[in-house]
Amino acid sequence: RAWRARIRHGGEEALRASRATGRPEFLTPDQQKEIQDILESDPRLHGFETSGWTVPKVRQVIGLKYGVWIDRAHLSRKLRRWGFSYQRPALRAVERNEEDIAAWVRLQKEALEKKEG
Repeated sequence: RAWRARIRHGGEEALRASRATGRPEFLTPDQQKEIQDILESDPRLHGFETSGWTVPKVRQVIGLKYGVWIDRAHLSRKLRRWGFSYQRPALRAVERNEEDIAAWVRLQKEALEKKEG
């Protein structure tokens, strides 16, 4: 019935496929650019204790600054669209000393050999 009503009111042109636009953006292009600029800076400048942006941190900044609380999954897709990628930080101590580690391993190995022998 719907297509019959459309052809009656708008002719054949009314039956042509139209592109679904989806839900309108909550953030303006200028706001999106501001957010991208914020993400180029250190999160500690925005009140966070650690460096490195996470989706919850980005969500909080957007929510507090613009009053728009974006779903985490949607925000993750939006960040990828803006050119940001998921990165896992290296789990390595900054103050790591390879010489001290090698010495400790050598001492532990010697201690175990003495127990066995």
